[in-house]
Amino acid sequence: MKQIQISLPILMLLVANFSACTDFDGYTFTKDTSPEIGTSSEEIIIQGSDSSPTATDSVTPSDSDEQSDSSPDTGASSDSDSHTGVASGTDVNRDTDTNMGTDTNPGTDMDTATDTNVDTDSGTADTDSTTGSTVDDPCQTNPCLNGGTCRAAGATYSCECTNGYAGSDCARIIFRTIDRVSGTTGPCVARAISGNGTVVVGHCRSTADTGAVSNAYRWENGVTTKLPAQTGSAAANDVDNHGIVVVGWTNTDTVPRLATWAGTQLDISCSRGVGNLGTTGEGISGDGRYLLGHISEDMDLTSTDPSLSQEYVAYWDTVASTCEPTTVFRPIAYMPTEAIGMSDDGSIVIGTDSEAGGDFLWRKSSGSRILLPGFSGISSYGDAIGISGDGNVVVGRTGTLAVRWINGEAPESLGFVGAAQAANVDGSVIVGEAGGAPFIWTAVDGMVLLADALRDRGVDLSAWQLGPVTDISSDGTVVVGDGIYEGGVTRAWIANLNETGIAGR
Repeated sequence: MKQIQISLPILMLLVANFSACTDFDGYTFTKDTSPEIGTSSEEIIIQGSDSSPTATDSVTPSDSDEQSDSSPDTGASSDSDSHTGVASGTDVNRDTDTNMGTDTNPGTDMDTATDTNVDTDSGTADTDSTTGSTVDDPCQTNPCLNGGTCRAAGATYSCECTNGYAGSDCARIIFRTIDRVSGTTGPCVARAISGNGTVVVGHCRSTADTGAVSNAYRWENGVTTKLPAQTGSAAANDVDNHGIVVVGWTNTDTVPRLATWAGTQLDISCSRGVGNLGTTGEGISGDGRYLLGHISEDMDLTSTDPSLSQEYVAYWDTVASTCEPTTVFRPIAYMPTEAIGMSDDGSIVIGTDSEAGGDFLWRKSSGSRILLPGFSGISSYGDAIGISGDGNVVVGRTGTLAVRWINGEAPESLGFVGAAQAANVDGSVIVGEAGGAPFIWTAVDGMVLLADALRDRGVDLSAWQLGPVTDISSDGTVVVGDGIYEGGVTRAWIANLNETGIAGR
């Protein structure tokens, strides 16, 4: 029934004008004998049938009178827009209307949906949910990273990760290509990874030409940043354990100078002064204090002939005010030498002794230098390539065999042909190449080919011919390396051993 309230004087006027009528368009008239509080005139309730299938908004004058209806609503409609009424629907709309009338619409609307609109009568979008409540789409915020696909399941979601990623939100790397320096098309290599496994450094050539400009880079969180050069080329060769300080070289006046970068700030203050043929940075201590490098110096300061140079391995203490190099090893004139690596605390250095034809281990505490032995009948001396963070394990090869030296003693074969290139902080995880393919070695599992472990994890390597692992994080869980990508140019890559099931065995 629809109820219309009309004051008594108006009703009397209507009756006077239409006294001949006994029926007023289907409505009957009764007198309301209990006027609402605060109402001075009697009111008549007009009752009639309503065929509307929905409840009616109680739009009333702007006064704050509260009118009550003496006829209860017997309708079955549960979709009610009677803003502040008590119809069976659960409308939570907020209307500026303060008249709190009760909907008596007995319509037959059987829609059982619960209207959860928050309607301010000002054009707010309707968010009516037929499920009884408003449920936000859990995929609306795109929670799946690195190109993962979000699949909603009610209020929860799951991520289908793209090739090379894993985890509930696809944030964890299994394997991925390191993006090249913007604008370059030549080969890119990864030289080192920070001890905490988050920053990779290396260089990319501008083109495939052998003499093309080299561009040093720093990679972190999927972003490759070009490091500034003084003039022309630059290369990044190592990074401290926290990924803060990078060491390498940059050209200055056509010769390389030892360079460090903190962020993207270039510093060449520790480079050797006038008269040398070049200085390169090859290693850095875990805290970034000590630098390891190679100096090529003129024997005759009037000549620029490299064959007349004196080469030696040196380290620099960046805390010292002058940052002067300290000689680690200086062979006789005109004999080449090379700096290879240093321990995290900077107390142990490995390098090449060109006079003896082998490589050496040098201890800062004593200033002593020992040659790393080879296998009897195979090679007199070993070929050192990497050193563990604690300095106790040196890795490399003797002849064609991958080996390790513990505390500079006799070499231990890892059991296969290849070369060990790097080790984690205590030397328990060793990486390198076996037959050109990257491997991971532990005392428990022996040698495991990285490509096999990645494929077992579902990584598609069809575009790759993986080359050697070149470095490993301190905890032995993250590795970097190079390889031929898509049958063309050399590219760098990074892999997480935790995601392959190799680490932590």
